[in-house]
Amino acid sequence: MESAAEVGDSWVFTRLSEELTRSRWSGQPPWDALHALADELGLPELDDFADIMRLSGEEGASVYTNLRARSAAMRTAMLNDEIAEANAVGERMTIPGSLLGVIFMALLVAPSVLRMFSNT
Repeated sequence: MESAAEVGDSWVFTRLSEELTRSRWSGQPPWDALHALADELGLPELDDFADIMRLSGEEGASVYTNLRARSAAMRTAMLNDEIAEANAVGERMTIPGSLLGVIFMALLVAPSVLRMFSNT
C-alpha cells in the first residue's frame, strides 16, 4: 500500500503515504491508520478499503476480486448520481422549452387574430 500511495504527488497521496509510514514506524496495522484517516476526513470509501485490506492481512482473503467489485459498485453509484442530476436538469428545462413553444405559437397566430379584429 505504501508504494501505491507514493505514485501520486497530490495532497491525497501524500497524506496516505504519511499515514502508512507513521503506522509502519509505530507498529500499528496499516488498516487501523486508514480507518483513523477515513474518520478524520469523512471518507467512507477509504474505510471500506481499510476493511478489505484488513481481511487480506488477517485472513489472507483475495484482495483483487474484492477491490474490483468495490470499484465497480462505486462507479455504478457515481454513474447513477450523474444520471439523476442530468434528469433533474432536464426536467427543469421543460418549462423554458414550453414557454418558448407558446411564444412561437403566439407569433404565428397573432397576425391572423389581428387581421380578424381589424376587418370587423
